[in-house]
Formats: sequence, structure tokens, C-alpha cells
Amino acid sequence: PVYFLSEDGAIKLESSNLGYAEDNALNYEFAMSYPDLKPLRIAGTYSNMWRICVTSEGVFAKNDMTFGALYGMPINKIEGEEDYFEVAPAIGLTPYPYAYNPAILFYDVTNRRFVQMNTNLAGMRLPTATETAFPFQTGKEFVYMGGTLNNTTGMIFAILKDDANQYWLHGFNILGIGETIEQAPDYYYQIDAPEIEKATCFAIHPISYFLFYAVENKI
Repeated sequence: PVYFLSEDGAIKLESSNLGYAEDNALNYEFAMSYPDLKPLRIAGTYSNMWRICVTSEGVFAKNDMTFGALYGMPINKIEGEEDYFEVAPAIGLTPYPYAYNPAILFYDVTNRRFVQMNTNLAGMRLPTATETAFPFQTGKEFVYMGGTLNNTTGMIFAILKDDANQYWLHGFNILGIGETIEQAPDYYYQIDAPEIEKATCFAIHPISYFLFYAVENKI
């Protein structure tokens, strides 16, 4: 399917003809009714057909290898912790098509930390990778996160802002097939770029190491 997201909601189109029908409404993909649900970001994996949806009601995941699979309960919670946490409207996922059970990162804006989705799609956990460059509990404000095809099997880049209004790049390597990641020390540094504090949107080139950002009508 093809999804279109806007500030007011989302619709799903048939991939064969880009047609829309009432029974394609996104709320039919959820096991429970959320009248005020607003999808903020949708992404998926190619090899094992995971679908992840970040919404105003939390993060949901399903496995479309199962016919008729639905989004169940929100997964933005770590086992052993009492409360759900708010997640930034971004999904750290490599677009590498042969990644099976890949590491998928989110940013917990409640506790200002990176978290990783469990491969059973039933919750999240703290990343187990060695903190070679920065703590996963960053204490910084979320700005942007996305995945690229850099480094063959993919990378995840995040931009965070510290309390001094300085912007920092945080890079992760995706290590082949499986949920293993590692921090990329060469891609952890303060970003020195003109007017970046005024930027309203960001993008990282999918195969080259270029950061793009928009300030008013300039890129």
C-alpha cells in the first residue's frame, strides 16, 4: 500500500492503481478504536514485512507476513518500567532491503534517550550496544532522525540539541542481518552550520554523507 500523511490525518491508497476506497481507512488496521488517532510517521521493513506506525496515541507495530495482521497495543514502554513514554515522530530504520530483523531506533522524548524496538514487536528496550561515543541517555532535545544506505547495510543518523542550543549529530552503524547496531564515533560531533538553529526540516542524503536543512526559503 501507499500511505500519505498530513497534519490532519492519513490515507492509504492501493499500490496497483493508487485508488482510494472507504474501507482503506487507516483506522481499520488497528485492533482497538482510537477516535483521535493521528499517524505521524509510518515505515516498514522489506524482508520480514514489519510495519511501524508512530501516532498521537503511541507507537504501534505489526507483522504483515500474517494475513490480516492488525496494530495491537502501543509498544512505547520498556518492560519493568511503570509508564509509557512519548516518542519523537521519527523511526530510525535502515532502508537496506535485505535487512532481516533489523535494529529499529526511536527517541524517547520523555526521558531524553534512545530506545530500541524488540524483535517480537511487543515493546521496547534500552540499546545494548557499547557506548563508545555518547550515552544513550543523552539528556538532549530531539530534532531529527532517519536511516540511510551509507556503509552498505545502512546507518541511522539523529540530530539532537543540548541545553546550550548546540546541535549534535549522533550516528549508528547497522551491522548486517539482525538487530545489532553500534555507535559510529566518526559521526558524533557538534554541527557547525549557518543558521541551523532556525531550520524547520532536515534530510540526510541516502548514499552520500550530506546533511540538508531548510531555513525559510533557503536550503
